[in-house]
Amino acid sequence: MMSVFKYVLMGLGGLFLLVCAGVGYALIDSRTSQADNQVFLESVLNDVGGRWRAQDIDHAFAPEANRQLASLKGVRFLRQMSRLGEFKEMRDLKTLRHQVGFPANFTELTFRAFFENGYSDMTVVLQFDGKDRKILQMNAKAPVLSRAAAIKS
Repeated sequence: MMSVFKYVLMGLGGLFLLVCAGVGYALIDSRTSQADNQVFLESVLNDVGGRWRAQDIDHAFAPEANRQLASLKGVRFLRQMSRLGEFKEMRDLKTLRHQVGFPANFTELTFRAFFENGYSDMTVVLQFDGKDRKILQMNAKAPVLSRAAAIKS
C-alpha cells in the first residue's frame, strides 16, 4: 500500500515539473519574441510610408485581415490613419496576451505609434508559426493630430 502511494506522489511530482517547465518555456518565448514583434511592427508601419494603402502592407496581413482591409470599414480605417502621415517611432510596447496553440501561436500587443502629424494608441493581434508572423487584427484609437496637422486639414 505504501509503495503505491509513493509511486502516485512521484508521478504527481513529475507532472508538476512538466507543467512548470511548460509555463517557463511560454514565458521565455513571449519575452524573447517581444523584440522580434517590435521589429516586425515597425517594418509594417514604415512600409505604409504615410500613404496607408492596403497594397503596401497586404504582405504582412493574414488572408482574413486582408479581406477586412478591402471592406468599407477597412478603407475608412486606412483613410483615417493616412491623416497621421509617415511613421516615426513606437513606444510602450506591451504584451496583453500570449497564447500558445496548434497550428499557430497568437500574441496581442498594444503600443503608441508616433507619426509626423500626431499619434495613435494601437492594438495588434499577431499570428505566428515558426518564423512567419502575420497580422490578424489591427485596431487604432482615434488618431490624435498635432496642431499643425489640424490646421492643414
